[in-house]
Amino acid sequence: MAINGKYPTFTQAKKLVHDAGINTVITYRVWRVGCAIKIPYHPERHYFSEWINWPDFFGKYKGAMVSYEQASEIAQAAKITSATEYYRWYKDALQRIPASPPREYKNDWSCWNTFLGFKCKFASYEEAKEIVQQVGVKSHLEYKMWYTQSKIRLPAAPQVMYSEWTNWYDFLGKTNK
Repeated sequence: MAINGKYPTFTQAKKLVHDAGINTVITYRVWRVGCAIKIPYHPERHYFSEWINWPDFFGKYKGAMVSYEQASEIAQAAKITSATEYYRWYKDALQRIPASPPREYKNDWSCWNTFLGFKCKFASYEEAKEIVQQVGVKSHLEYKMWYTQSKIRLPAAPQVMYSEWTNWYDFLGKTNK
């Protein structure tokens, strides 16, 4: 298990937690202080690549993650209206849904609004390209500063949002040298 101050593997940590009968985050955080084996305070950060959600970590779920369509339907049925609300809610969902739908469903993902059953409010890829080029945004960092001030609905990460995405040079209308 934890050797030389290192944490156990994700699977080992899950087994420890399950064997101890831990089933809430608060109980976990209190339990880990007295645990003979060093275990992370934030397992969701330490085991990021394997992390699904707290119920999974506590051994409450068996079987595979639900599909994009099922997760979307579950979130909509729960009347979730934002990513922030989803992140607060997903831990208590009875089905096996992901902590990060954009990461889990990257091939199916378009935007939070679509996932939650609303019309996607962002400009199309071509409209967004035209806007940033007209405004004269010159770099990725400049875009990050500009879009937050803009009244136009553009995504924080167009490279994730738009399936048509090629690269920042194309998006900003620059030539790749």
